[in-house]
Amino acid sequence: VDYSLKKVSIEECFEDVLLELQSLLEEQHVSVYTEIKDVPIVSDERALHFILIQLLVNAIKYRNVDSESLIWLETGIEHAKDSYYVKVADNGVGVLQSDLPFIFDKGFTGDTSKQKQSTGMGLFLVKKLCDDLQVEIEVESKYKRGFTIQLLFPKV
Repeated sequence: VDYSLKKVSIEECFEDVLLELQSLLEEQHVSVYTEIKDVPIVSDERALHFILIQLLVNAIKYRNVDSESLIWLETGIEHAKDSYYVKVADNGVGVLQSDLPFIFDKGFTGDTSKQKQSTGMGLFLVKKLCDDLQVEIEVESKYKRGFTIQLLFPKV
């Protein structure tokens, strides 16, 4: 894979992603709330676009159909780690704590009713791209109450 590292407007990248997913978000009745500051991320634009699409599609796919589906997008500075962050959080079905160590494994689909429509490739590819781009990933989940994934980009 050839990466083209340059300063990327995370604000524009999110706009493109949300525009691309607009019909899916409307069809699935998912509301998106944003608190996006255009932090100076250096990354590969195509790879970042793919990562954000995958994270949002997962949030939509694993929404909680029994309540209002919400996704929160946030960017900012993580002072403790001297990096910029991009956070995608939802109030979906979440992931069992016992499954969290395996969510980036190739083919892992977890123990949910939606696993039959999952390939287990999305987060595997996200992790691979993040590793290649030296982006750290942090996840937090409350089973049946939500999932948060945070990408930490080094300050360059």
